[in-house]
Amino acid sequence: MLSRRSLIRSAGLVAPALILPKPLRAQIGAPPLVFPGALTLAKVTHSFTASASAAAFNPNPWNAGTLSLGTPAVNRYIVLAFAGLTGGSGVITAVTVAGVSCNQVGSLGSSGTARAAIFITSAPVPTGATGAVSISATGGASSWNMGIGVYALYVPSSAVLSNPVTGVNGGNPESVTLAIPALSVAIAASFNSGGGTAAWTNLTKDVQLSFTTPQASMASTEFSAGASTTLTCNWSNGNSQVMAVAAWGIH
Repeated sequence: MLSRRSLIRSAGLVAPALILPKPLRAQIGAPPLVFPGALTLAKVTHSFTASASAAAFNPNPWNAGTLSLGTPAVNRYIVLAFAGLTGGSGVITAVTVAGVSCNQVGSLGSSGTARAAIFITSAPVPTGATGAVSISATGGASSWNMGIGVYALYVPSSAVLSNPVTGVNGGNPESVTLAIPALSVAIAASFNSGGGTAAWTNLTKDVQLSFTTPQASMASTEFSAGASTTLTCNWSNGNSQVMAVAAWGIH
């Protein structure tokens, strides 16, 4: 004889038990699932922090002063974008920032007596919002005009800064094509023997410096995608002389 409960169920008056799929049953009582939005990819970032220039002097050394280095961070490197004019065959022999020595990346851009180069500290500079910048070079009295742009370069804590891709050019206009890494920063310096205004392509102009008649300009950009990219500096007076550029990614 059927029980009352069985008779009610057989009459269709009670819905059969809901059987949940096993994976779903396992989640009953668990915290709700959270679906994040778009992922933020780790990348190199930067800020332009300062500039300085000096004309007709003996750089042994040139103490450019105590300059802004940006926001302190454990993973902060300092980059100097340099452009200048020597009275002869002068070359840069030493660069320091906040007491930390710098390495030149890539070649020294050289066209006649014009020079351009990119330097980066040999180690992170984690402390200090300002720091002394010093450059030494060969040459005698009144032998140099120099300009620098100072940048803070920040590397994600989970990443390592890659070896830079670099280039120099002495054309008119100055132009360098590089295989720019993804999630990277490119920084450049340009020198011009006359007046005029610098116009950059695929880089954002950060500063233009004057040494009476000669001019220098520094520019930079953060790149999300990697690609072969032509970076150009064209001076309005047509007296472009030399540029240097470096780009850093991470791995």
